[in-house]
Amino acid sequence: MHVATANVQVRLPHAAALECLDPLLDAAVDLVLLQEWSPARALLLRGSGSVRLTPGPIRLPGATMYSWVQTIGDSTIGIRNERFAFEHARPLLLSGFTRGESPTRPLGIEPAQFGLVVRCRDRLSGTPVSVVGYHLVAGVEAGGQLRKDRPRLVARHRREVARVEAAIAAEQASGRTVYAGGDANVVGLSLRGLTSVWADQPPGEGTCGNRRIDDIFAPTPAESVTLLDNPSDHRAVLAVYNR
Repeated sequence: MHVATANVQVRLPHAAALECLDPLLDAAVDLVLLQEWSPARALLLRGSGSVRLTPGPIRLPGATMYSWVQTIGDSTIGIRNERFAFEHARPLLLSGFTRGESPTRPLGIEPAQFGLVVRCRDRLSGTPVSVVGYHLVAGVEAGGQLRKDRPRLVARHRREVARVEAAIAAEQASGRTVYAGGDANVVGLSLRGLTSVWADQPPGEGTCGNRRIDDIFAPTPAESVTLLDNPSDHRAVLAVYNR
């Protein structure tokens, strides 16, 4: 099974955003997790699949290869219809509007951030599967260490990690196999109950400069990991699992 995550820089023109997505579609990736892919880009997905907006009943018809789900914020998940049958989706509140110390934010206000939980069923095995997508708050790390001069931002990041872990635990408790992924904005994130795609990989290139901040978490270690160059400021991560 192939799983991919990609942070597609929000400022990219539509054509460049599709250049980031197309290699994943060409590889027929089974589960695709996107960050910075806002609802403004929803129509770009219709060439490869239908698009659901959650919460709400809105569904945009499109091609049949994928079922895409978008939520408030910038998390988007696609499931390949030949492999998985869509069941349900819900937004995952990571943080509300909070004060932070990042100089890039007007008045130091961090916007609310939502992740996404998508439930589907493996058509080959009948296994119920859940996919958890996230994009955690930025600006909390410098030189591989959490910043002591930004305690509010670091505390927010820790709360967001806890909420992702709680969502994973809830899905696992209901008997579902869980995959999670996204942009953690820190190196070496761990999530209870799952294994990082980088766990058994030797030191090497990162996804954003030399930093391996984009990650995929699964019940088992990945068989292989590939970084894909694209027009974004993050490389995409493609992981292959033996299941």
